[in-house]
Amino acid sequence: MTKKTLSIVALTLMISLAAEARAFGAKPPKPPAIEYELLDVTIDCPGGNICSDNAGEYVNGVDGVSGGLDVNGNINFNFSVNSPSTGVSSRQVSFAFGDPIGVASPPMPGTGTYYATLRSAPAPEDMFPVGWCGDGNAIASGPVQNIPLGRCQFVQLVFALYTGSIYPRWRLQFHSGESASDENTSYAVVTCTATAGGKCSEWLVEPSFINSQNAAMLVEVAYANARGGQTTVTRKGYFNMPFRLTLFAAQP
Repeated sequence: MTKKTLSIVALTLMISLAAEARAFGAKPPKPPAIEYELLDVTIDCPGGNICSDNAGEYVNGVDGVSGGLDVNGNINFNFSVNSPSTGVSSRQVSFAFGDPIGVASPPMPGTGTYYATLRSAPAPEDMFPVGWCGDGNAIASGPVQNIPLGRCQFVQLVFALYTGSIYPRWRLQFHSGESASDENTSYAVVTCTATAGGKCSEWLVEPSFINSQNAAMLVEVAYANARGGQTTVTRKGYFNMPFRLTLFAAQP
């Protein structure tokens, strides 16, 4: 074999090895992008605590209603335009607060209808309680859009209530905000209940039990006061707060 031939063989081998190294070191393909999913929402009222304003379904783009599942896979929904001062026709949500569990300091929000928003965030990765989703297992955190039919996911959830201000004074915190690490509060559970076009199109949202020994569905209520660029949050106590929301992929 000539020197020239050896050089060609060596070069071919080097190119082959480099290609193989690139192949083994290549990053896996990126998962498909999560699309923003516009939502319509209905509210059932199982315990009389969180109810609709009796004006029917909350339809995206109608009467100040807007929002959906964002590109991070979280619920981001406005039941209203957030402020009664805008003069825009706007829907509301009814909240009823009974006696607090534990100590709560006045003032507390009264029973009535409020301008409200709803936000979710992923629960910790190790949050896999049994007793949900039919087969007894919740799936790991991930975009709500990707929950398989009949399976569920635990999320942190907060209702923000507006009481005559553009700032949400009151917060109902289901294992979120200042209550994120509080084991006395419920998570929210999101279950895929219907599909269309090969993906989930309907989700049921309800609070979880505290644990296998405690069937309460507890939320912590907090009051936020913003002054001079600083926000002070006062934790007001725990309330039994069952609710049931159905999220529908909005029709184009």
